[in-house]
Amino acid sequence: MPVNLTKLGQSMSVSITSNEPHSITVHCSSKDNNLQVQTLAPRAVYGFQYNMNVWGTTLCSCEFQYQNQNAGFPVWQGPGFAGWIMCQQCMWVVTPGGIYGGEKG
Repeated sequence: MPVNLTKLGQSMSVSITSNEPHSITVHCSSKDNNLQVQTLAPRAVYGFQYNMNVWGTTLCSCEFQYQNQNAGFPVWQGPGFAGWIMCQQCMWVVTPGGIYGGEKG
């Protein structure tokens, strides 16, 4: 899969909003960065920014703990991966019915 050179080196962002009635914990990391565990109160928003590497293989994953459940998955991955998640401003929402994401706006 060809790498979209217009995105290389650009700042990407991820935001996570809790629409849960109770606090949740989120732990996000990439190969090079550990963003530590964050506790989000109901209606709280947590976000971070990063730059895609020149190989297009940046991968940011988060682990979520809520309602006595655990879920973990990539919240953004570059074009160097099959089935990559491409958004400039990725927005994730944690709800009682699940975790949903997409491009902001």
